[in-house]
Amino acid sequence: MKKALYIALIFGILFLLFSAQFGYAASARRAVKLGNRLYEEEKFEEALKEYQKAQGKLPDSDIVNFDVGTVLYKKSAYRKAVDSFTKTLITEDKAVEAGANYNIGNAKYRQGSLIENSDLEDAIRLYRESLDYYKRAIELDEQDEDAKFNYDFVKKRLEELIKKQQQQEKQQEKQEEEKKKDEQKKKQEEQKKQEEQKKEEEKKKKEEEEREKEEQRKKEEEQRKQEEQKKQEEENRKKEEEERRKREEEQRKEEQGEKEENPIGMLSSEGGQPLDELTEKQAKLLLEGHRQEEEAQRARRKTIKRAQYRDVLKDW
Repeated sequence: MKKALYIALIFGILFLLFSAQFGYAASARRAVKLGNRLYEEEKFEEALKEYQKAQGKLPDSDIVNFDVGTVLYKKSAYRKAVDSFTKTLITEDKAVEAGANYNIGNAKYRQGSLIENSDLEDAIRLYRESLDYYKRAIELDEQDEDAKFNYDFVKKRLEELIKKQQQQEKQQEKQEEEKKKDEQKKKQEEQKKQEEQKKEEEKKKKEEEEREKEEQRKKEEEQRKQEEQKKQEEENRKKEEEERRKREEEQRKEEQGEKEENPIGMLSSEGGQPLDELTEKQAKLLLEGHRQEEEAQRARRKTIKRAQYRDVLKDW
């Protein structure tokens, strides 16, 4: 940029003449005069104090606000400088208004240049505002070559930033697209993982069901075997009971047959007394007689057997 700002000293002189004509306070004149001298010596902090003294006495003075804006600009307090220059825009002096617009354009540009790398969007906004103020300065003073130069300079810089912003947006879009793809990929992988996990769970569930069915089948089989065993045992018991009953029946029949053949219990004494009612002596005699009779019968059977089976005679 060719020129930082309009010099406050010019307007300070005008202010002194203007103040003298209308009888402004001598203290305000002295403060502005001293401030101009300090400004020329680049003692901006001391100059600002003097200008602020005059501003306290004449807060609506366009010249004093302009002077405050210039020294704030020199101190790089661009935002505050813009506020002071903006108060000057109410002036009826076209030259002062043009200078204020020009200086605001400079301050806006400086603000934007400080944040190009940190806040590109806001920097572009400030450059556009700067162009608006340069444009107004040119409208007020068509011969202001510095304003025209700065306008072209900031416009070119603005175009570069816009191009940079577009590139960043494309890069950001690309990154977002890649991020979206990554997220989609992760989502698909997660979905696939969930499906596999679901299949695995279903498999385990199926295996568990089959295991339970197998256990139930084994349980039923075991129960069936137990029932069959119980049934078999019952049948065996019945069979044994039947065989036992038959044996008892056969034994009973045998005993009955022996009784019929040898009805000991039915024997009676000579007096007609039953056997179970005989005296011990009588019973012994009766049994002895029965024994002797059996021995005699056995002897007879042996004799008969020997008579029937004779030795074979030789015929030679």
